[in-house]
Amino acid sequence: MTHSDKFVELTKIYSDIFVDVESFSIKLSYKRPTSVWNWIDGLNPNSKNRAKIAEFFNLKTDIWIEDFISTSSFKRRIESGEFDILPKRDNLENIDQYIYGEKIEMLDTLEYKDKPLALFHYAKELKSKNRAKEALEIIEKIEESNSSYKYNNHNQIAHLKAILLSHERVQEWDRALDILKKLYSSAKYHLKEPEIVTLIASNYKRKALYNAKKELHNSIEEIDINLLVQAYSLYKEAYRLKDSQQKYYDAVNYAYIHNIIDTIEYEYAEKEELKKLYKELHRVWQIDANSWWEVSSNAEFLMLLGDIDLAITEINYFLDTNSVDKFEIETTLRQLKIYRHFTKDKNGIKLYNHLKEALNYLKI
Repeated sequence: MTHSDKFVELTKIYSDIFVDVESFSIKLSYKRPTSVWNWIDGLNPNSKNRAKIAEFFNLKTDIWIEDFISTSSFKRRIESGEFDILPKRDNLENIDQYIYGEKIEMLDTLEYKDKPLALFHYAKELKSKNRAKEALEIIEKIEESNSSYKYNNHNQIAHLKAILLSHERVQEWDRALDILKKLYSSAKYHLKEPEIVTLIASNYKRKALYNAKKELHNSIEEIDINLLVQAYSLYKEAYRLKDSQQKYYDAVNYAYIHNIIDTIEYEYAEKEELKKLYKELHRVWQIDANSWWEVSSNAEFLMLLGDIDLAITEINYFLDTNSVDKFEIETTLRQLKIYRHFTKDKNGIKLYNHLKEALNYLKI
């Protein structure tokens, strides 16, 4: 099999991760999908791209070195887990047994150069399980190492560290901002990864709305309006930079801050700008009806526009037809709690109370 043949087969085996050429190109930080199309059409990816592809699919680079007599034998051995850097996600329920240093039996079978990569994947796995503090310890372990991986992947490691420092369970916003500002100015990294702009905006927003004890300010008079305006501008910048299906997050955060600033300065929220933004967003954004984040964000936007009945209808339909994680609803509630606290908007209060009742009713 050629390298191109192997890549094509990997896109089939991991179709849920690959999704399509355009989204895979974005995940690999390519501005255009030309390279990925070329690999599918028979052009072999070069050594750097082979390493990227293997890492993305959680595979050792041995897959490119070894000869396979057929696609069926390749598929069989890939699916066996023989080439996995980490255990399959299904085997990570007892992840604690893998985490620290010498306790990681699987890592002891790897050459040292592969260990930081494995640790990085573990940190991402812990983050996905909402275990930010443990993931942060893993990232700091990588930073203490002398590996070439640390130097070759500095931006990616710093990016993940900033996400973890920003996390609700860590809340080290200033440390996160120090990292994020460097990434923003580092070879225009934020153009490849516009989430950097979103993270800066999010941390400015938190610093504006919370006091030194990480508690919400008691009144709108205590809000740092300058930081809030910076967050407002940065959410708009992130909205412009992101691809169509990712714009919604920044749009709804922009809308929240828009209403809070208007409440501070005018005692009411002007809707015309938000109506235009909502229409513009929906020209490019196809809502995934099975995603809580997308459906709830749309409902929140509708609430911010004053259409509370439609917002609640959309939430109810999702809850009737889909399963939802407690953490997901609690995250939405946290956003609504901030909004109702500062604006006293009756629609925000109504949506917040409705979700609280739903959470109790569902007994998640």
